[in-house]
Amino acid sequence: MSSNKGRDYPDDDADRDYQSSKRARTSRIDELSSDYSHRRSHSSTGVIDDKSKLNGPIDNGSYYVAPKPSSDAGSDSKKRSRSLVRPTIRSAVPNTQITTIAKRPSQSGRAGQRVELYTNHFQINFSKRANDVILYQFDVDVELLMRDGSWRSCRKDERLQVLKTILEQEHFPLVWYDEGKNLYSIENLTLNYKKEYQCEITHKKTERKNKFRFLLINLVKTYELKTIFDFIQKRIDVRPHDPVRILETLFKQTQRSEMITIKNQSYPKHQRLDDLGDGRGLAAGFYQAIVLGERVEFLSCYLNHDIRRHGIPSKDQPLLVRKVLKSLWFVTTHTNRKKEGDQITVADYFHDKWNIRLRHPHLPVVELYNPADKNQTNFLPMELVTVDEWQRSLKALTTEQRAKVTKKTVVRPGERYGMIRRVADERHFNQDSYLEKFGLTVDVNEMLLVPARLLPAPEIKYKSSRDGQGDAVERVQIGKWWLNNRFNKAREIRTWAVVLVSQREPDDRQIRLARDFARRLPQAMSKYGVQLSSSPIEKSDAAVPQTILARMNELKIQGCEVIIYILNQVGDDIYHAIKFFGNVKLGMVTQCTRFDRLMSNSDPRKMDISRERPSIAAIIGSKDSTSTQYAGRVVQQFSPKGKIALEIIKDLHILVGELIREFSNHNSRLPNKLVFYRAGVDDGSFQKVLDNELKAIQRACSELYGHNQLPQICFVVVKKRHNTRFFTWDKQTNQTNNIQPGTVIDTDIVSPNGFDFYLNSHAAIQGTSRPMLYQVLYDEIGFTSDDIQQLTYYLCHTDVRCTKAVSVPAPVHYATLCVSRGLNLDYEGQMANEQRSIATSDLDEALLDDDVVVTLDDVQTTKIDFNPLIENTMWFA
Repeated sequence: MSSNKGRDYPDDDADRDYQSSKRARTSRIDELSSDYSHRRSHSSTGVIDDKSKLNGPIDNGSYYVAPKPSSDAGSDSKKRSRSLVRPTIRSAVPNTQITTIAKRPSQSGRAGQRVELYTNHFQINFSKRANDVILYQFDVDVELLMRDGSWRSCRKDERLQVLKTILEQEHFPLVWYDEGKNLYSIENLTLNYKKEYQCEITHKKTERKNKFRFLLINLVKTYELKTIFDFIQKRIDVRPHDPVRILETLFKQTQRSEMITIKNQSYPKHQRLDDLGDGRGLAAGFYQAIVLGERVEFLSCYLNHDIRRHGIPSKDQPLLVRKVLKSLWFVTTHTNRKKEGDQITVADYFHDKWNIRLRHPHLPVVELYNPADKNQTNFLPMELVTVDEWQRSLKALTTEQRAKVTKKTVVRPGERYGMIRRVADERHFNQDSYLEKFGLTVDVNEMLLVPARLLPAPEIKYKSSRDGQGDAVERVQIGKWWLNNRFNKAREIRTWAVVLVSQREPDDRQIRLARDFARRLPQAMSKYGVQLSSSPIEKSDAAVPQTILARMNELKIQGCEVIIYILNQVGDDIYHAIKFFGNVKLGMVTQCTRFDRLMSNSDPRKMDISRERPSIAAIIGSKDSTSTQYAGRVVQQFSPKGKIALEIIKDLHILVGELIREFSNHNSRLPNKLVFYRAGVDDGSFQKVLDNELKAIQRACSELYGHNQLPQICFVVVKKRHNTRFFTWDKQTNQTNNIQPGTVIDTDIVSPNGFDFYLNSHAAIQGTSRPMLYQVLYDEIGFTSDDIQQLTYYLCHTDVRCTKAVSVPAPVHYATLCVSRGLNLDYEGQMANEQRSIATSDLDEALLDDDVVVTLDDVQTTKIDFNPLIENTMWFA
């Protein structure tokens, strides 16, 4: 099983051009060196789910549209500026279509109790003959006339306003626009319409008239609408991504003037944001897709430090550039021009030129530049620029902010059901003039009712706590069971240690609690068959990495098998150091628990023992016939500078080969079947991932098996990030509830041609259940629908971290844990990487010449080498 956490993934075209008038750098007047981060900001949001269905089965997804080179138009093409678009995200993996994606068996699954569920999908009806509709895509631009006579591409909100004005005055037919470079219609506009139209619009705030022009550059491509229906009716196998994307743009056309749209997410502009306390706010919005079937005060808030009084601490200046200002758009509150001639201070210049007395002349200036021409810059005081609103932020949330976001976004099923119904009603689909002209209506009276099944839960077998009574079976109830007996296989631990790690010297009470924990632990573990046969070695150390490493080495020399660390008010860096020293450097088994957990858990059974970064990929493989013991491999993948997507695991054949060899060492034979669960794959990358990674698995097998029969392979993609939700309705109580563990849906709203299914394997602790979406891409084993669904469901019950069914198969969860741990395993290189990151220019990082061809050969991979004593253990669990 593999999981992949990439650094860059393709974005939607309509999102590329979310921008304001200026981008910013910061600079001191004495040319303080500035460093930049390559990332664009994103906001934290609560999303209401609103999905649409087009007369047939559904397949969730996001789409990557490659940008098109635009040709010049108009008589003054030399004065046209470059479009204000973000750098192209390209892939290092070439497009292929080698392996045919698996189709569903002749019949859907039959196992389990049949039930009916509501889902957040709404039927779309089409009144025109699909065969008669041709979708035309045009390359367009909307530009603003500058004072020097040149034209530059407009901001996002300006483009839509200009286009509406011109369409009305020129009586265009039905057209719709993605606010970027694409215009769509059901007529060929190049036959009867000019290539350029101009208009004047008065700015609402300044009351100044601006001149704009709309350029109809060329016809890019045509699409037949009937391909959507051909796919639904199984006449074609390849999902028509582009026609679906064009219709999605049509559905969003009316709401664009009132909402911020980011890909398929929409956020009403006129809402009050929930203040997160650092200059950012939390917005509520909804997801809608067609599926088949601001000032100086902002920086003070962000840095949690009043820079107006105390300035910007030197330690925060790189942070300010890389994490805050580099990626933001700004609007200015006055007209700015360059001052030629004698040198003058910034404060004197603005006083003499604009009669503005600066309140904070000690602060650095902001270097503003236009992305169309980065050589043209203006230096402005911070207090004269405003952060443009409605920009997304990628800065990590604090613990308190996460709690606030969770409270806002995690809602019970009844409340979420009501929110979805309200969004569907407020959208007024059937009064939308664009949809009406196209002949589309939406059944918003009720969500779709779909058939589902409840799969039977597996039996969980333990060794009876009563000697001589064999196995004990625990019953699974609502996705969980009690641990009342012993593990079937448990080992005796002869030498072990408990180490209290504290930021400050612990007092007598803290030492007493730690010793009490160490005294009670053996008795608690013996109930489950784990024997701690000696008294623990007890130590107390300061939270200093070198001290921790020296202590761990000392305990290893003493023959210690397990070290339990009690972390008392220490940061995450100490936890990561412990795991690095144990897993990579010394090969020691370590477990960590927080001191506050010891204080809150009196019942022993409740004790919780728990450079720009590359992309991290993790591969997990089972070692035994029961698929309960696993080994893992972690690899770092370094892409070239720039926006490069890497959708696959490059050296997968090496890692898979190592894990198959470990299985053979453990079982004295090679496996004859391989089921490969793959997480972290976008819809548009299915074919690419399948072609490359299936080939890698087959290569690993060929190198190991020799003349023996090769194993049969099944390749399954696990999709966690989708927006489909299901609800049950209790007629007696008139309540909307979550679906039960074991609920599977494989008809009506799944792909007509693919082998996919929704499976909810866990009981939701809070909020609304989110089932996983599985798609079988390749299957030599010959699984029926019932076979693969039951296997997947059973694997969700084998996670060693809890006595509950989890939301994904255990190996998928383990791979996710490996990725999370892998991000922090390069402990010794973190400071060096940070310094290299600070020294990187954003222009070098963000831009890669379009003529440069990036291939997999340009991607460097580094396997994280664990200590041999740890490598094949379940260190990640």
